[in-house]
Amino acid sequence: MEDKTYGMGKDRFIIKNPTKIHTHDRICQMKAPKRKGCHSGYGKQNGTREARLPTKVLWMRRIRVLRASIDQRLRTQEKTLSDQFDTKRAKNRASREGKITTREERLALLLRLIRCLAVAVLKQPIRFCFQVHQVVAPDAYNMPTELLLKFNKKS
Repeated sequence: MEDKTYGMGKDRFIIKNPTKIHTHDRICQMKAPKRKGCHSGYGKQNGTREARLPTKVLWMRRIRVLRASIDQRLRTQEKTLSDQFDTKRAKNRASREGKITTREERLALLLRLIRCLAVAVLKQPIRFCFQVHQVVAPDAYNMPTELLLKFNKKS
């Protein structure tokens, strides 16, 4: 029998295919379309859907995305709140400084009024320790009319 097949091979009735060589180039040629997603149909799949891509992994991916979006929202909200508090602080500081300057101006004006009245009435400069109760400015001495003052003389 071997003789008959040997003769058929010689006469080219039986063609012997060359042995396949497992080269790196052959592997790369097959892996390139696999990377694109080819050769992965139902017939090529070994293992269940859970074994190929576990639902736990899908769950973790989904949760990570949600956590990232929540963290980003919280950061932006925190930043806006801090900006609001900074502006509020600056506004309060400005109003405080404005109140202090107006108080100082009023006090300086009152002191000037007292000195002018003392010079006009007593014809000599005098020092006063006073408590401000009301403001009364007589028109006779050309003082501002909105200022009124009761003071106690202490020597």
